[in-house]
Amino acid sequence: MEPKNDQRGDGSSRPWYWKDEQRAKPRLNCKGVAQIAIPSVEAKIDGTLLDLSVSGCCIEMDTLWPDMKGIRLEVHLTVRGIALRIAGIVRNIRKGRCVGIEFIDVSSRRAEQIEDLFRELDEMQHTHLHLV
Repeated sequence: MEPKNDQRGDGSSRPWYWKDEQRAKPRLNCKGVAQIAIPSVEAKIDGTLLDLSVSGCCIEMDTLWPDMKGIRLEVHLTVRGIALRIAGIVRNIRKGRCVGIEFIDVSSRRAEQIEDLFRELDEMQHTHLHLV
């Protein structure tokens, strides 16, 4: 998904949500219910979705997360009543609880659902900034 060409109001042509963003794909802060399933050990761990992009997310886990970078897992997300199940791989772990996940093996249908949710969150946050 290509980001919209909204102005941030500072003369930049980058979208407002890319302020100070170094990633290839921008992430939006959001809150949602998350659960990580690790098929290799038959474990399910609850957490809170902190941010989302079309290529990954960050989840704050309810318990400390062991150093399991590179492990494949399944992410179950519910944001604004929309439920998604996406395969992923752990790319980083911050402070023992915040797990950065890259989505993998995403079907075109699932990618479209992620992009639709991202656009909805983007529009909500952009509208909220204008109201404040």
